[in-house]
Amino acid sequence: GVGKSTQVRAVKTALDTLPASARPALHGLAPTHQAVKELRAVGIEAQTVKSFLVEYDQMKAAGEKPDFSNRVFLIDESSMLGNQDTAAAYLAIQAGGGRGVSMGDIDQFESPESGAPFRLVQERSPMDVAIMKQIVRQKDLQLRGAVHDIIDNRIDAALQRIETQPADRVARSASAALPESA
Repeated sequence: GVGKSTQVRAVKTALDTLPASARPALHGLAPTHQAVKELRAVGIEAQTVKSFLVEYDQMKAAGEKPDFSNRVFLIDESSMLGNQDTAAAYLAIQAGGGRGVSMGDIDQFESPESGAPFRLVQERSPMDVAIMKQIVRQKDLQLRGAVHDIIDNRIDAALQRIETQPADRVARSASAALPESA
């Protein structure tokens, strides 16, 4: 809810103002099909990291040298990638002369594979890191407060805030009975 999709859309819009000859192509990579779908929803060509790596390996096996020199890869939900896939993706992008930008939330999703490279890059690398902390999706102060309670691991406080919401705040079908609270 901090506006990552909005930020990606703004970056794409800004790049689109450049002359076509100077404009880098944006290409999304993500660990899940859902994250790929979300990148595509904001107008970014995207694929899973696994499919990118398979295609890259197939190109190398065929004797081709990929050219990513005018391409910026947006690697979404990077915290879900383990050591092996992260290293392979960075090496493939670098070998083709491309650039990569990792995005995600180290506190939201973890990799099912070994390692936490995205967390380590943020905590131990001299690499530039931008952190978005302002919640923008929840406009209502009570709901925004509930999100902050969840972030701070105060689940009981979050549930209490949510229970104070009026029942009609949540859209329901006409035949549904209204509960006491949202």
